[in-house]
Amino acid sequence: MDGGVSASDRTQSELPRPMEQVDLNYARGPDGTLRVALGGDWTLARGLPAPKAVIEEIERPPLPRRVIFETGVLAGWDSGLLTFLLACCRVARNSVSKPIGSGCPKA
Repeated sequence: MDGGVSASDRTQSELPRPMEQVDLNYARGPDGTLRVALGGDWTLARGLPAPKAVIEEIERPPLPRRVIFETGVLAGWDSGLLTFLLACCRVARNSVSKPIGSGCPKA
């Protein structure tokens, strides 16, 4: 015996979790709202998409009336997600035809 712990001896919380996929989807609704849906494991260790595509959509005419970030299915996140959101919010604050409410912090 080598003194190690086998996988069968570990509790479920100690076993490595498979990495969650990073999901990013966005679409404009008929009311001019741009909905940006974020899901999965948004961590720097996982690797994150650049905000470029969302920023380009925010700036594409006709400008969205407002931008909504849907985060209800995030599996995990760290400062990488915050950096992504701040970049998008900075552009949205200057581009949307209606001011953004509490969804985006002031940068």
